Amino acid sequence: MTMLMNDFYTLHPVETTDSTLKCKVIFNQNHPICLGHFPGQPVVPGVCMMQLVKASIEMISTYNYALRTAPQVKFLRLITPNISPMLTISWKDMEGKLSVQALLENEGACFKMQAIYERL
Repeated sequence: MTMLMNDFYTLHPVETTDSTLKCKVIFNQNHPICLGHFPGQPVVPGVCMMQLVKASIEMISTYNYALRTAPQVKFLRLITPNISPMLTISWKDMEGKLSVQALLENEGACFKMQAIYERL
């Protein structure tokens, strides 16, 4: 798990199948990331969204993963810490690698990502 989970954000409730995860993301509006990015107008940093995907996969797996490629990363709408977007992740296992599709939504798509993660 990552140091951001349970401090910067929590996941509620987590629903999983063999190849999907779906949950609501609740951000800690008082976290230093929110207070510093940007003061008075907080926005969830894109790198935190990408880390959220990795940490969510590792949370339900027995493995740790490293991001190897991300041919599509789209930041479509700002995510502010006062909203609670839905996170949907689906993946295909490819012999030690995961082909992942992730989506954060709040009244429409906010963040989309396609990536390959390699098992460590």
